[in-house]
Amino acid sequence: MSLFKPLKTNKREKTAEKKSASREEIAEVKTEPQKTERLNPKKSGMSHLKKPVHSEKATAISKNNQYVFLVDNNANKNEVRKDVENRYDVKVTKVNIIKFKGKPKRWATKISVQGRHKKAIVTLGKGFKIDLSV
Repeated sequence: MSLFKPLKTNKREKTAEKKSASREEIAEVKTEPQKTERLNPKKSGMSHLKKPVHSEKATAISKNNQYVFLVDNNANKNEVRKDVENRYDVKVTKVNIIKFKGKPKRWATKISVQGRHKKAIVTLGKGFKIDLSV
């Protein structure tokens, strides 16, 4: 019999050491999950204006110093007024909002509403103009 026996390593002990170390590391790193909030223009300072509308009717009323914009569905007249004044450096005298309800669409058993949007017709003061050329 030889005096030197080969060293046997217990695989279970090694994996237990690895697991315990990894669990400790994970416990240190774990924090509360961050809440992912939907970007709300009211809270984040973003603009409520989506884009200007380029149509025949919008072009026709632009001669009367009125401009049409697609706006966020949650926007109100005061917010639209502030956004237009800040973005284009003009004086807004009047804001009219048109709300489109959208049409119900059905796919299998689910019913959803598509095409819901909001437009704002903004009237500017005398001497102010917005260049919306494409």
